[in-house]
Amino acid sequence: MRLSRIDPHTLAGAYALDALGESDRERFEHHLGGCESCKAEAASLRDAAGRLADVTAAAPPPRLRGQVLAEAARTRQQPPPVRVAQRVRRSWHGVGWPAAPRMAVAIAGAGILVALALGAHRHDVRVRCVQHGPMSRPPW
Repeated sequence: MRLSRIDPHTLAGAYALDALGESDRERFEHHLGGCESCKAEAASLRDAAGRLADVTAAAPPPRLRGQVLAEAARTRQQPPPVRVAQRVRRSWHGVGWPAAPRMAVAIAGAGILVALALGAHRHDVRVRCVQHGPMSRPPW
């Protein structure tokens, strides 16, 4: 129901039965703040609805519990949600593709270290040759 199109004085019954939408309920409650007749009518209707509920309430039959449990046992339950793990692609030697760039960097770093070590050794040999002459024998 839309309160903007309906006279608010006619909504006391719907309010008493909690049959109004959120926005209409808020507007009607604002209306109740200034209208004593609607406030009294809504209170009496809510009281009447409560008394009717008490009179019509009945205990369920004893066999109902067993029937509900039996039906629940027959009803297939939803499986729990399963998180699908991301599949890691493997190369021919067993190293995953995400590890391949790291391995390439490690190999390149090792190659640079070897090149630096060989370059330093060659420089050392040249310095010794210059100090001792070109035909001198290395000291090792």
